[in-house]
Amino acid sequence: MSGHLSKLLRILIASWGLMSCMAQAQDALPWPERIQVQIARISGIGWRLEDAADRVCTNRLAPIGAEFDYIGAYTARDRPFIRQVLRLGDAPQIASVVPGGAADKAGLRPADEIVAIDGRGWRDLAAGAKDPDLLADDIQALTAALPAQRQLMLTVKREGQDVDVPVARRSRCGARFLLKTGEGLRAYSDTANVAISEALVEFALNDDELALVLGHELAHVLYQDKRDMGVPARRAAEARADLTGAAIARCAGFDIARGVGILTRLGKRDWMPLFNAPTHGSMKHRVKRIRAAVLSAPPTSCPLVSLEIAPDGTRP
Repeated sequence: MSGHLSKLLRILIASWGLMSCMAQAQDALPWPERIQVQIARISGIGWRLEDAADRVCTNRLAPIGAEFDYIGAYTARDRPFIRQVLRLGDAPQIASVVPGGAADKAGLRPADEIVAIDGRGWRDLAAGAKDPDLLADDIQALTAALPAQRQLMLTVKREGQDVDVPVARRSRCGARFLLKTGEGLRAYSDTANVAISEALVEFALNDDELALVLGHELAHVLYQDKRDMGVPARRAAEARADLTGAAIARCAGFDIARGVGILTRLGKRDWMPLFNAPTHGSMKHRVKRIRAAVLSAPPTSCPLVSLEIAPDGTRP
């Protein structure tokens, strides 16, 4: 999985949205706006989880805590609708800002249009891109990959005026949290990214449940777990990710007692648990293990300073 939102993902979002727009007329938000809200939500939760895991995270970047959007990422057929709903012009735009992140502290706002980055205009950036349609993803990567501690100067257009916004940055955990559409109740990861399906986001009753799921996948990133392990090794890795992910979520201020509710409800939907979860174990057992280990952990276990964690949740 790419470190950036791919053009395919954008097309899937657009195509899925057009096909389901009529069926979802009862929804309060049009599908493009709802997708942006969900991306902002998981980005905010992910930012807090990364803060809690910062001391044990080796994948270092300097993200500013903002998501970007660009009209070129959508199909030509969809662009009039996208422009109307999201107010997207020709320039890339800030789609969301993480509360408490560098962009938020600098005063950047959703709907700010990107004019230039460190004096380089957005059209020049697009001209130099391998795929100009992925300009928003390139900006996301550029703002995160520049040397840490270096001030970033973003020139944005706001209410018709160009505004220079200096953004202070620092090295921090650099996993990327991605929203996937057109999939079932899924969450997964590679060695650098965490992905969660829109269906699972909607299935979650609260941010505590999402934090438990995202924390589990972030733990896989921290441990650099691979999917090509044998079943016994995968079972051990999944059990470890359950406990470490829950510990990260707890240290980030989320309520794990509420968070495990999503596992309980998923377990009730699983008609063949032994067949469907050969590597994860039953949801009932996972909830019991998390409750026994993480909920009894003393407050002094935060923030995480080591990834070493035993099956009972204790640390050496």
